[in-house]
Amino acid sequence: MSENTRTVIGYTTYLIGTVGCLLCGVLIIDFFTLKGSSVGSVLLTIIGLMACTGMVIFSSCFLVPPFDRIAEIDNRPPVLFLRPFNEDQSRTYDVIPAGESTVPIQGTSEDFLLALNAIGPFVSIGEPNWESRIGIFPLGAYRIFVRHQGWQKKVEELLRKSRLVVLTVGESAGIEWEIEAVKNNVNHTSLLLYLPPRPTDALTKKGRAKKEKAFYEEFRAIIEKHFPIHLPNFQDAIYIIGFTEDGNPIFGQSTSKRKWWLTEMDRTSTAVSDQLKHVLSVILPDHDLSSYTIIGQAAMYARYVVATVLFFFGLGLGWIGLDSDFSISGVLRMLFHVVPTIINYLALVIGWVLIAKYFRRVWIWIIPVCIATGSVFTIIFTLYQNRLLVDVNFIYTLLNMTGAVNTLTGVISSLLILVLGIWLNRNKPSPSE
Repeated sequence: MSENTRTVIGYTTYLIGTVGCLLCGVLIIDFFTLKGSSVGSVLLTIIGLMACTGMVIFSSCFLVPPFDRIAEIDNRPPVLFLRPFNEDQSRTYDVIPAGESTVPIQGTSEDFLLALNAIGPFVSIGEPNWESRIGIFPLGAYRIFVRHQGWQKKVEELLRKSRLVVLTVGESAGIEWEIEAVKNNVNHTSLLLYLPPRPTDALTKKGRAKKEKAFYEEFRAIIEKHFPIHLPNFQDAIYIIGFTEDGNPIFGQSTSKRKWWLTEMDRTSTAVSDQLKHVLSVILPDHDLSSYTIIGQAAMYARYVVATVLFFFGLGLGWIGLDSDFSISGVLRMLFHVVPTIINYLALVIGWVLIAKYFRRVWIWIIPVCIATGSVFTIIFTLYQNRLLVDVNFIYTLLNMTGAVNTLTGVISSLLILVLGIWLNRNKPSPSE
């Protein structure tokens, strides 16, 4: 499918989804406030809202940029990710209770390696399945789609020009050829062996270690079969293996001192990240993985924000429509007050998050936290003023706290911004003579 066709399908799907979210917002207010509304009507509206939300999210799969366009924007040598196609399957790491249902936290093997975009565009060969044929690209690593007959030639081409190659350990039909191709085209200092993590489904540290040891022994046999490496006996999970100039293996080490984790996904992500940083500190010491950009991700989040704002706008339309003095001017007035307030505070918080991420100082993170806290209260107050929130005791309590919270967070953030300005001026480089 051509890129233009994918774009048209993507934005058409997104447009239908956002308009649907807007209409569902109007209908939800009508059905919950008008007498005589049936339960079936309410359920259909909720199902419609879920379907429209799914369309908004699904549209991103058509709008993921192909690697050809990425290469035009980012001309750095790529980081090639080789893996068996079954590693593209999502695995459930946690199940979070949510009322009477549960929400799974899932991830694929490549999700733990996205920080490699800091070195170069993280790219892999896409599986030639029906989804790729109709233009649905997965999120994560950038994809290159080639015909089944020409994939080996394309892989060899990418191997020769890649800054780094990540070879995922696993059994697949082409693993023998991939290993030989890597040995023939890649310097060993540019190779990382990746032992993909697996969910342990264990509640205790001992049970988790037992499962991880079983995974480790499985991968150990494959590595020692194809590489002149003797892996040590299991002490802790090893996910990343690199090589020095002399060809000696570098085993990733986890440096985190945390003893408890909220989710297994969080624990696994931190462990892989620590090992990746440890190995790269030896073979690529000049690269920093703490800051990277995934092209197209900002636009995706912006689309989600627009759809969310339109949904709340639909709620406002429905609420204003209940008034006898309903008018277009009332709608525009509500739009003028609510939407700019949300966009203003959202942009302010995101901007300070990026600044804090840039400077990597813990105390700077207090600024976006304070601004975000005050923003929540201000946005709730704005929604209440424009009658998007009903009169309940909880809202009254929040409204009474708004002034005090905004004053406190405003003073703290202002003082910290002043401290940041002083700190930047004291640490600015001296002008050259």
